Amino acid sequence: MKFYSHYLQRLFVAIICLANRPFKRDFMHPFNMHRQRGLKFFRPHLQLISKSDRFFERLQDIRYGSTSDPLQDDDLLKHRVASSDDSEESVFDRFAKELEAALPKKSLNSFPSGMSTPTAPNSRTEPSIVIFDITALRARYDKLENSEKSLRGILKKFDLSGDDGRRTLAAIPKNFGTQINDLKCRFPNCVEFLDFVGHFAHLARLRHGEPHLRFPPVLLAGPPGVGKTAVVREVAKLLDVQCRVLDMASTTAGFVLSGMSSSWSEAKTGCIVDLLRDGKTANPMLVLDEIDKASTSSKFNPLGALYTLLEPDAAKNFIDEALDMPCDASQLLVIATANDLGRISAPLLSRFVVLHIEAITSEHRATVIRSIYRAVLGHLCVVEHFDVELADEVIDTLTDFSPRQTKIALMRSVAAAASRYRNPDDRVAIQNDDLVKPNDAQRDKPMGYIW
Repeated sequence: MKFYSHYLQRLFVAIICLANRPFKRDFMHPFNMHRQRGLKFFRPHLQLISKSDRFFERLQDIRYGSTSDPLQDDDLLKHRVASSDDSEESVFDRFAKELEAALPKKSLNSFPSGMSTPTAPNSRTEPSIVIFDITALRARYDKLENSEKSLRGILKKFDLSGDDGRRTLAAIPKNFGTQINDLKCRFPNCVEFLDFVGHFAHLARLRHGEPHLRFPPVLLAGPPGVGKTAVVREVAKLLDVQCRVLDMASTTAGFVLSGMSSSWSEAKTGCIVDLLRDGKTANPMLVLDEIDKASTSSKFNPLGALYTLLEPDAAKNFIDEALDMPCDASQLLVIATANDLGRISAPLLSRFVVLHIEAITSEHRATVIRSIYRAVLGHLCVVEHFDVELADEVIDTLTDFSPRQTKIALMRSVAAAASRYRNPDDRVAIQNDDLVKPNDAQRDKPMGYIW
C-alpha cells in the first residue's frame, strides 16, 4: 500500500481538479484548462491501484450523493475488475469515461466577453524574473465596476490571458568586448563610459547561468553635442534591449514616469510600466535625457519617482499610481545625461555614478565626421550607392563646421552627388564641390554628435 500512496494522492488531486471544485479559481492549473488531457494522464495509474481499498475510499469521499452517480457502489467497480474477461486496463478505461460523464462540465472562463481563457506559460530556457503579478491584475479586472472605465482601459493593455508576468533577462553577447572596443574608436571621447560598461560586463560573466548586464544608475555629464545620447543608443543596440529616451526638458509632471491615478478620467501608466509591459526583457534601457533641465516645481516634480527607481531594493516594489500595485523595476538600466551638474539636487545626484564626457578634440574630429557621414547614409537608406569613406579634403573642409551644420551639409552633399549616379556597380564619392558652406556666424561651434 505504501508503494501506491503517491499514485493515490495524485489521482485524488486530479479528480478534484476535474470536478472544478477547490481549484476553480486557479486559471493556470493544467487540469482546469485541459480536462481530457488530465484524465488521460492518470488512466495508466488506475490499473496499478485497482485493488487498493484506499482508492475506493478516496472516490467515495468526493461522491456527489446522487443515485445516478457511477461511484455510488464501490463493490460494483471491484466486481467489474474481478469478473470481467477484459483486461484491467480496459475495465478502468471504461470506468474513467463514466467518471468523466458524471463530472460537471462548468465553464472555467470567468473573463468578460472578448477575453480568452489563459494558456499555460511557455517553458523558458532564458533566465527570467516576475515583473507583474498577472493573477492579481486579473482578479482586479474581474472585480471592476462599470464606473471604473479608466482602470479597465489600463488593465486591457496587459495580456491577461497569455502573459505570465515574467520577462527574460537579455544576455550579454559573446563578442560584446570586441563591439565595445569598436565603439571606442567611433566615440573616442566616451571611453570612460564604455570602459564602465565593459567592466560590469566582465563582472556579469562571473555569475552562474546566462550572464546579463547590470550596473548602477549612471549620469553622463558634458557639453551639448558630444555624443552622450548617441553612445547610449549604440550600447542598447549591442545588448539587443529596448531603449526609451525620455526628454526631461519637456517633462513637466511626475505621472510621465510613475503614472496617473486611476481616479482621473485620463489615467494612464507611466513610461516605466509601459517599457516593462510592452517589452520582452526585464532589463531594458531608460535614458533620462537632459535631466538638469527638468522642471523642479514642488507641485508637479517629474523627478520624484526617481528616488524610488534609483534604489535597487526599493525598485523591486516600484508602484505605478495607475496600477497601484508593485512591479519589479530593479533590473532596469537607467542612464541620465546632463550639461550642468549644479542644477541637479544633491540627494538625486548622490544616487548616480557620474561620468564625464569631454568635448571632441581636434585629433578626434575626423573620426566624428566619418561617424556622422555614415549615420547620414544610413538615415537616407543609400549606403549601398555611396562610398562609405570621405576624402581627406572633404574632412578638412568639415572640420570647422558645427555639429548641426555638419549633418545638414553632408545631407545636401549626398543629394547633390546623387545626380552623378549612373552605373549600379559604381559608388558615388562626395566631393568638395558638393558641400554647401555655412554662414560664418554658424561655424564657430564645438564639434559633437548629431545622433
